[in-house]
Amino acid sequence: MTVYVYKNLRTFKWSTASKPKAKLADHDSITLRDVTFKVYETQRLWCISHPMASGKPYRQVHAYAVGEVVDAAPQGPRVEISYHPAKGGSFYRVSTGEAVTHCDYVEFASDRRAYAVNPSGPGNATATAPVAAPGKNSQEPADR
Repeated sequence: MTVYVYKNLRTFKWSTASKPKAKLADHDSITLRDVTFKVYETQRLWCISHPMASGKPYRQVHAYAVGEVVDAAPQGPRVEISYHPAKGGSFYRVSTGEAVTHCDYVEFASDRRAYAVNPSGPGNATATAPVAAPGKNSQEPADR
């Protein structure tokens, strides 16, 4: 089953949904395969331009990892990846800041970090661009 995964900043768990904005469950950890990262650019920019009282970007779910749920990723090297709306419109490698748009597997771990197997970014055949925000004048991304 294809799911959308995002970090829930209120429960400190990984939330899953069958489509954007339709929460199914929270998980301490979860692993996906054939993962594509989606960022709704319009919503990202809105979050940055409407800071909370603390000065941090407004919390609104607008970035997801989309893939198939699996029991575990194969053995091999992992790269820590992350996302922050103020750091740009894509997920990125923590060690280098390089954008990541796709990877073979992602382990969303109980330590609240995400670890990718074989990540790729812009300029690769598997790269994808950020998608428009859902709303009156745009369409939701199609499930695979």
